Amino acid sequence: DRPFETYELVNFYHFLGRWGTAAMLEEWRRAHPEREVADGLRWGKLLAGFGEHEPAWKILSARFPEPGFHDGRSTRKAAALEIEWRGDEDNFLKARRLVGALDREGDAARRDQVTLLMAAKENAPPWFLERAAYIQARAAHYGEAVATMLRLPEKP
Repeated sequence: DRPFETYELVNFYHFLGRWGTAAMLEEWRRAHPEREVADGLRWGKLLAGFGEHEPAWKILSARFPEPGFHDGRSTRKAAALEIEWRGDEDNFLKARRLVGALDREGDAARRDQVTLLMAAKENAPPWFLERAAYIQARAAHYGEAVATMLRLPEKP
């Protein structure tokens, strides 16, 4: 029982993704639970590739918890923040302030709408991607949630 060499794991996951099945991955996961921290992201990607989006979501959501609203909880009204944001809709900071205000004011539908819109943008910050993935998962859109989560930069 020696540790796996990096090249062994790279080749294993490559060939598993190419010719394997979700059942084979599940067998590997059960045999090597100690690899979850190091390989969880790969497992999520493989499961998504096999079309197993809900199990992929469970793995990825454990790795990337839903972020909270740590925006200092300003007292500015959402209506005023939305006017500012509408003048500069590519500004992620203004959008995040707006989303925080919408949350504070209890407008979950609009909060989620703005979050999803910003997460769809190229180079969306991780906060928007993570929040959007959780919104999609709560609506049982696991394929979309996984695709959004997989846009995140890898954590070390």
